[in-house]
Amino acid sequence: MKLLSLDFGRSLGLAVFNGDKVYVSDVYLPQELGERFSTFSRVIREIEPDVIAYEKVCRHLGTEAAHQYGAYEGITLKYAHENNIKCVPIYVMTAKALFGCAKTSKEAMKVLIVNAFPGVFTGVETHNAVDAFAIGLTCLKQLGDERYESYRDTINNVVSGK
Repeated sequence: MKLLSLDFGRSLGLAVFNGDKVYVSDVYLPQELGERFSTFSRVIREIEPDVIAYEKVCRHLGTEAAHQYGAYEGITLKYAHENNIKCVPIYVMTAKALFGCAKTSKEAMKVLIVNAFPGVFTGVETHNAVDAFAIGLTCLKQLGDERYESYRDTINNVVSGK
């Protein structure tokens, strides 16, 4: 199963879990909205995921951000529906809780995860890429995917502060 996990935004965080390999990236999307959403759609199509997980956000402080989030979510759900693939929304606090970071700042969580998984984040250490990775791991756990087990000890070390 190829899992694509996404952290929506103009700077799109994505992680692809494919077999025993993980690819993490931060894709800078164009400024113009039509081109941005077209590029976003193309990224999903080119990856050809079997499952998509994405960060579910229930509240945005900015109206424009909320509208754009809705567009990203709509494009994602449409792709999943048309291609008969599972789409898993992962709430921010659920992903943070997996790492014991429910009350941790975004920056502190990023540092914890990047340090815990140094082989994953080779030159890509943005909040968006780290969030996409955390969303993907949370999804693997929720789906009962055996690949989660290979990360369990490292996650437990993060949670216990080792």
